[in-house]
Formats: sequence, structure tokens, C-alpha cells
Amino acid sequence: MGPNIFETYRKAKKVVASCDSFLHYRTAQKYISLWFKQHSVYHTKTRTYSAEPLQQELYAKLQSLLYLKKYELKKKS
Repeated sequence: MGPNIFETYRKAKKVVASCDSFLHYRTAQKYISLWFKQHSVYHTKTRTYSAEPLQQELYAKLQSLLYLKKYELKKKS
């Protein structure tokens, strides 16, 4: 059994919230990508990932938080 999706989601939100620079922003992007891969199923034939609706919704929320953080960082610089 893998890690709890809600615990890792909270951790991913903290990673995004703690971004202070664009280097941190890029790292948060990679972290979110890894989070998605960890909680989805990889299909070797098509080389794609599939996820349950809950995982898709949480991933979309993380992406929107990251988008907002990007413009917050642009404002600061």
C-alpha cells in the first residue's frame, strides 16, 4: 500500500506555499509532477498515466496553486 494521498497532497501544498524564488517554483513543479506519478497508474503500452477522479481534482488544485504562486513571484521581482 502506498502513501496516503491526502498527507502527500498537504505536503505538496506546503511545498508550493513555501516558494520564495523561481528556483523554488521550478522545484515545486517537479514535486507536483512526481506526486501525480506516485498516485496514478502507468500504462506501458501507451506510455501514459491514468488517475482516479479524486486524484485528477487534487492535481488540478495543485496546478492552480502553482499558477497563482507564479504570478505572486512575478509581482515581487
